[in-house]
Amino acid sequence: MSSGFQVLFGARMHNGDERPTEIYYSIGGMLTLNTNKVLPRGGLTKKLADEMKMPANLLPEFSLSDAEAAVTSANTGGDHLTSNHVRN
Repeated sequence: MSSGFQVLFGARMHNGDERPTEIYYSIGGMLTLNTNKVLPRGGLTKKLADEMKMPANLLPEFSLSDAEAAVTSANTGGDHLTSNHVRN
């Protein structure tokens, strides 16, 4: 628990889904890319955290649209070979 993190990825793909979604969960909550929102839903509540002798961890709700714009250029400080590979 002092370093690192764990990621779990699951996917269901099939024909006929009229409302596709992309949702990522963590102990802090969920990120839903359909609405570009971070929500505390699914995060580590006080009740469950107390049972594991851990602090609760719920992110505040916010919109990614309100956050600082992401850097999307190919050169984000990497070496020139990496930048050229990304541009390619």
